[in-house]
Amino acid sequence: MSDIPQLTFPYPTVGKIKRPDGEGCTACIHKRYCGAYYWYIRFQERTMSSDFGCACNSFSSDKIEIIREKNEGDFYQVDKWTIDRILQEPNQNGCDEP
Repeated sequence: MSDIPQLTFPYPTVGKIKRPDGEGCTACIHKRYCGAYYWYIRFQERTMSSDFGCACNSFSSDKIEIIREKNEGDFYQVDKWTIDRILQEPNQNGCDEP
């Protein structure tokens, strides 16, 4: 058992359901705090095609599911990134906006 707390929004995984183009990362309500989305934009392409993330298990377009508060795991991750000297950007694992 790990003492590391869970993130509010766990890192997404690829599922078996393939949604149509436009129903992936670009339309997902979680993209504002999704680590996979953030790091892809930050270091890979700087943009995202409409077909990217169409099989993501964490996809949602339901605004009621948006995360508004960070939990202990989110703060732990930011502290770890800081200690490991890999935190290059503002916190991207939780909601910093009202």
